[in-house]
Amino acid sequence: MLSEDGLIGLTVHVLEPTQALRTTSDFAAAVTLKRGDVIQLTEEDVEASKNRFGESSWAIVDDPELQELRFGKQVFGIGPWPEGLPVFRTPDEDPAYWASTKYVSTSNTIAAYAGTDGQRPSIRPSLRNSW
Repeated sequence: MLSEDGLIGLTVHVLEPTQALRTTSDFAAAVTLKRGDVIQLTEEDVEASKNRFGESSWAIVDDPELQELRFGKQVFGIGPWPEGLPVFRTPDEDPAYWASTKYVSTSNTIAAYAGTDGQRPSIRPSLRNSW
């Protein structure tokens, strides 16, 4: 785990889509980070991400094993985006990722299916309403 001083100014690339607490000019807000994003952590980002024990959630960016424990996979990497690593993954390149994008919502009001044939995912109402 990195110390707070080691985090400030650190360049991080995003390997998996996630949400993180980032700062804007006046406040902190959750932002969606997508695969391929590269960010540089600021002192405000580190401060905004601290929990009640004073630990920054960014402290595990250098440890893939801790990321696996927290997220179930490595989400962040140190430095710029690796050269030659594709941002978009086709079904042929990563079938496990595409298989994991198929889901049915827990409320059972919308069923969404991500097609593996290169088409956009379709969203259709469920046959059963939950209200």
